[in-house]
Amino acid sequence: MNESNIQEKEENLFDRITGLFQSEPQSIDELNDVIKDASERKIINSDSLDMIQGILEMTDLRVRDIMVPRSSIITIKSDFTLDEVLETVTSTAHSRYPVISDDRLHESALLLVKDLIPILRSMNQSDTSFDLKKITRPAMVVPESKKVNFLLKDFKKKRYHLALVIDEFGSLSGLVTIEDILECIVGKIGNEYSKDVEENIREVASNVYHVRGITPIAEFNEFFDCELINDDVETVAGLVMGKIGHVPETGTRITIDTFEFKVLNADSRRINMFQVRKISRSQEENPAG
Repeated sequence: MNESNIQEKEENLFDRITGLFQSEPQSIDELNDVIKDASERKIINSDSLDMIQGILEMTDLRVRDIMVPRSSIITIKSDFTLDEVLETVTSTAHSRYPVISDDRLHESALLLVKDLIPILRSMNQSDTSFDLKKITRPAMVVPESKKVNFLLKDFKKKRYHLALVIDEFGSLSGLVTIEDILECIVGKIGNEYSKDVEENIREVASNVYHVRGITPIAEFNEFFDCELINDDVETVAGLVMGKIGHVPETGTRITIDTFEFKVLNADSRRINMFQVRKISRSQEENPAG
C-alpha cells in the first residue's frame, strides 16, 4: 500500500470521526465502532481506547452497579466508646469509616482517622470525655439509582471522596468512592499497601488472625487445616450466629472446637469481622489456666 492510499484512508477515518461529532451520533455503538477503527489504524493507542470505552460505558451505569455492598462495609456505631473505635480502626486499617446510628441512616456521618489524632493527644494530657459526634463529618448520601457520571460531578463539586448508598426504603445498602468511579475508566487502581484480592483471613500477630464474616467455612477449614462443620450455613459468620442463636454485639467471645472467636465489628444484621485464636484442648477446658 503506497503512502497516498494510507493518507486517503486516514483522511476518510478523520472525516467519519469529525462527522459524528458535527452531527449527533446515532448511537453509542456507532461511536464505539469508529473509536475501535481509530485504534486499529494506530491513530489512538490501546490505553486510550480502553479509557474512552470506559467513559462511554460509565454513562449507562448506576451507583448500584459499582458500589461496595453493605455486607463488605465496616461501620462504626455513633455510640461507640473510644476503645471500641480504636479497636475497629486498628483491626481493619481504613482511613474513613461510616458512622451510623442504625441501618436506616436516621443519622449518618463519616469518621476520618486523622481526626482522631488530636483527640488522642488531648486525652493523654487530661481526662476529657470522648464524644464521637464532635469529630465526625457530614456524609454524602445517594440513592442506588443515581447515575455514576452525575455522582462524579457531585464528588468534584462538593469535594467528597465517598458517599453512603441507600435503597428505596432508606436503608444503608452500600458505599461508593471516587476511586470506584475512576476504576470504571482506567481499570483497577492499587497502591503500595493494597493487594490484588482482599484476604478473608489475615494473620496480625502470633496465633492471632482477623477473619471476615463472609469467609466460607471451607476456606476457613483449608487455612487452619481443621474440620468445622455446619450443614445449614456456608460462612464463618453464619456458623457463629448459629451457635449463639442471634447476631452478637461487638466484643462478644465464643469458643468453637479449638478456636476462640471475638467479634470485632458487627451491626444489627451481620458480623463483619472476627479476631480468631487457635487454642489447645486444655485451654478450652480450663480458660483461666
